[in-house]
Amino acid sequence: MSSKTETVDCKECGALAKFAFTPSFKPKPKQLKKWEDIKPIKLTTHSFVCRECNTKWAEVVDRDEDAPPQDGRDCVECGAHAVWQPSCRIDRFSEQFPYYDRGLGVMLQSKQHRRDICKTRGLTPVEGDYDLESQYSKWDSQVEQETAEYDEYCDMLDNHPAYKDYRKQQDLGLI
Repeated sequence: MSSKTETVDCKECGALAKFAFTPSFKPKPKQLKKWEDIKPIKLTTHSFVCRECNTKWAEVVDRDEDAPPQDGRDCVECGAHAVWQPSCRIDRFSEQFPYYDRGLGVMLQSKQHRRDICKTRGLTPVEGDYDLESQYSKWDSQVEQETAEYDEYCDMLDNHPAYKDYRKQQDLGLI
């Protein structure tokens, strides 16, 4: 630009003309999208399970073209009618940070931040599918064990010779 002359000869009439820079492109105004123009995502992933052969699989469903997932599908293995398996799995791949995690009650800045918050609170982050049935059976066995320990303790208070004075005071209403 610094090597350009200040004046030039006009190509039309030959008179002296001042050089002016004009861009060869014009910036386009920003195109604003209207709410009516934004189309919702119509593809969703659903899980199905066959009651005959117990095959489980996930399938992408187009809401406009495919049958609703609640109607079920034909099994990919045996061809029998398979049912839709509702899922409460959280898809962690679609996280956009920062976001407010309602379960933790904090704004999370990254996946590492989520792990740190869980660690400081003594929580175990659950990734993917979580098997509730095995957790329930663990809790049931723990309740059974604690109940047996409590029954043994009560039996000891009622019958063991070391607690004879305790039972006397209890009978007199002092305890």
